[in-house]
Amino acid sequence: MQRLFTFWFRRLAVKKTTADHQLYLLSEEEQKSLRKLELITLWISALIGAVMVLVLYIPQYAWPDLFAESTYTLPFTDISFPMSILSLVYGIVLVYIEILMLTALHLYCAHEIAVRTGLFSDDKSKQGESVNELVRIGMEKKDKSLSLYGLDPFQGLSRWAVFLRNVVFTLKATLSNLLIKLLVRRLFGRYVMRAVLDLLGIPIFAFWNAWASRRVLREARVVIMGEHLLQALARQLKGQIEPAHHSLVYDALQFVAVSKRDYHSNHSRLAALVLNRYGIERRSKHTLDKEYVERFKQAPAKVQELCLLVIVLGMIIDGHLSVREKLRLDKLEQKGFICFSSDEVQQWCSDFVKGKGLNDLLGRFPLIIS
Repeated sequence: MQRLFTFWFRRLAVKKTTADHQLYLLSEEEQKSLRKLELITLWISALIGAVMVLVLYIPQYAWPDLFAESTYTLPFTDISFPMSILSLVYGIVLVYIEILMLTALHLYCAHEIAVRTGLFSDDKSKQGESVNELVRIGMEKKDKSLSLYGLDPFQGLSRWAVFLRNVVFTLKATLSNLLIKLLVRRLFGRYVMRAVLDLLGIPIFAFWNAWASRRVLREARVVIMGEHLLQALARQLKGQIEPAHHSLVYDALQFVAVSKRDYHSNHSRLAALVLNRYGIERRSKHTLDKEYVERFKQAPAKVQELCLLVIVLGMIIDGHLSVREKLRLDKLEQKGFICFSSDEVQQWCSDFVKGKGLNDLLGRFPLIIS
């Protein structure tokens, strides 16, 4: 399926735009164009969710005998339950169709973002990893290349915790729909018609579809801008650091991974940039040292600046700063580990997503940035 989507993606037309070649900076016209694209995409995505709920239930109410339930018993048990095989198969087919529609929408929008930001200026520019990366984003697949550098976002979490987290994230729309139905039944009891309960799924699935589309659009934008921001940063980094402090830099990368609790391709690029630029040997596994703060305070000023730059860039380069991450930054500020507040980091994150650049941030690190 990925090959088919990649084939289709490569054949999408590249329209002429006024985009410049500063891919991590967005002009006012580029920002306006992207906002319009996002608004249209969210409405289409929500509409798909609403329509698919109607397509699921209307035939079942129009032809109830066709979708009649039968009683089934689990093998080797006395447990019986009613189920309509046709309803189940019909629902699975509709889910598959909806996923295909949303994926096609997301791929088209990822392509449009690449065009409107200047990444794709003509058909010849649609080559290499950029296409594969955008197809991956459109298909909502995780880039787990961060593990190639021995960095684990889920350090300290049990396998069950990670598994449950992924299940809840994957089934968020279905679970929220069930929860709403239970609440309505609890409030209104038997007076609620089944049709009303079923149609409650319209706003729920419309919302989650729009949320997923917004997430895809945001990731496509920050991946394009993040890659070229890091390329520009690589040309500005200066000096070297002693091998004795390599582990400290690795701790900074692992701190970012643990803080985010997720994989992101920009974090992989950041790790590759830092390790290659300073000749730090790649490790198969790296665990965050509990004495990191104390070792950091004893390190030379240049090493401290590099670690701080890694941390703050890692926090913002995925385009999102959660409440939990802000609390971690506040704790680091209270310990005297960092010299900027979570509000400042949030502002830098906002500037990065809006394509305003990070000159204010980079100006804080004169020892390692020329």
